[in-house]
Amino acid sequence: PAGADPGGLRYRDGVPRPRSPARVAIVGAGVAGLACARTLVDHGVDVVVFDKGQRPGGRLAGHLAPGLEVDLGAQYVTVRDARFASHVRSWRAAGVVARWDGRICALPDRGGALVDTPALERLVGAPSMNAIAAALGRDLDVRSSHRVDELARCGAGFTLAGTVASGVTLGPRAEADEGPRIGFGAFDAVLVCLPPEQVHPLVRAVSPGLAATVAQVASVPCVALGFAPAGADDRDARGGS
Repeated sequence: PAGADPGGLRYRDGVPRPRSPARVAIVGAGVAGLACARTLVDHGVDVVVFDKGQRPGGRLAGHLAPGLEVDLGAQYVTVRDARFASHVRSWRAAGVVARWDGRICALPDRGGALVDTPALERLVGAPSMNAIAAALGRDLDVRSSHRVDELARCGAGFTLAGTVASGVTLGPRAEADEGPRIGFGAFDAVLVCLPPEQVHPLVRAVSPGLAATVAQVASVPCVALGFAPAGADDRDARGGS
């Protein structure tokens, strides 16, 4: 039944499938990576998800402190696709998401009064947006704090190698600080579910065409601010990435 599984409706529950001999690596445990993994696993594929963050979620990141939970990534989700709606119905029944009726306004480019945005049903994770990532990733093989630094072809498949450390980041790799590079194994296929700026250096040696495509994409920066009452815990934000 739809309400029984907080991870969403599973294809394998209704249509039994044989196990696939393929082994697939997914780089990135944001919503895209987790959704890909969830679908493949439900179809009997052996999947391992690697993510450099301390926990899955990507843009569903949040600040954690005693008595304080602040979403710093996605503010909410809306449902505009029937396939996504099936998951959301299950999440709502399990208490993973809840309706949010907060007021959202836009500031005109040339100044003036605030303009209310169109009314939509907006949903938020409960107690935080990361609850959605936790639901998608339930019972998946997700390896947090695993940063993939190298992707190489090996016969008809690929090998992955990288760093295992808490809080590793992107940018120049500091081996003295982050530990030695180790092998993550061999896979028949690799899905890279990362922002384009992170995809390019990872795939350029194995897929120049894909690297050239993502090199043309520029992400728009976004600044997220979290506010807390005076005296609240002000430790650095800990997110999914």
